[in-house]
Amino acid sequence: TESIGRIALTGYVMIFNYTFTGPEHLDYRMPASWRKIYEQESYMMFDPVVHWGFLKAGDKRWTDIRMPDIRKILKKAADHGLRHDASFSRHIDGRRSMLSVSRPDREITDAEMGTLSGIFDDLVSIIDGECGLTDKEKDVLALLKIGYDYKAMASELNLAEATVKSRSKSARTKLNCLTVTAAVAKAVERGYV
Repeated sequence: TESIGRIALTGYVMIFNYTFTGPEHLDYRMPASWRKIYEQESYMMFDPVVHWGFLKAGDKRWTDIRMPDIRKILKKAADHGLRHDASFSRHIDGRRSMLSVSRPDREITDAEMGTLSGIFDDLVSIIDGECGLTDKEKDVLALLKIGYDYKAMASELNLAEATVKSRSKSARTKLNCLTVTAAVAKAVERGYV
């Protein structure tokens, strides 16, 4: 995100795996004054950039997004320093991931658009693309799925029980889950195991 921040001087918002239940991950780095108004006025329901991101996948500067702005949200955003902006949207298996960036001083260049697009693709891949799980971590999750305990897994995999626990913990962390049970459920839901 440091690379994004060097381009997005005013701020950025990243949403990963948005479904009808909300986003799996949200990183909001826009000005606090804008966020307060945005939330108070429920602008997300009317935001043309958000609508574009849910309907289309791709990369666009806000000035190129042709969606109705009945609440004049983009004009109001400019009053808070969001003057030169771009959005990136990815759709995978019914989930939406979006990145919106802003700077106050100039348009985002084509080269910067390419850089941001590549960074965002990498982040989406990490979060959605098996979250960086190793084959060994997936083996542990697969055995947990069918009811093995740590001792049985250690025997099955010919490993020390501490190694199995370490792989389990690593998989849980990569999947951003508080429990191993939740990690297994997420891995199953996404087809990782």
